[in-house]
Amino acid sequence: MNELTMDQLEKIDGGNRLSTAVKAGSLVANLYFSRVFTYGNTSIPKYMLDYYNTGYV
Repeated sequence: MNELTMDQLEKIDGGNRLSTAVKAGSLVANLYFSRVFTYGNTSIPKYMLDYYNTGYV
C-alpha cells in the first residue's frame, strides 16, 4: 500500500526541483543586490564592472 507509482514519484521529484530552482533564484537575486549595494558608494555598480571585464562594454 505504501509503494509510490512512478507518476507520484515524478510529481514529488518535480516539486523538489521547482523549490530548488526557486531557492537558487533567490540566492542569485540576493547576490546581485548585495553586489549593487556593496559597490553603491562608487559611480559604477559591480555588475557593470563585470560586463566591462567580460568584454560586453
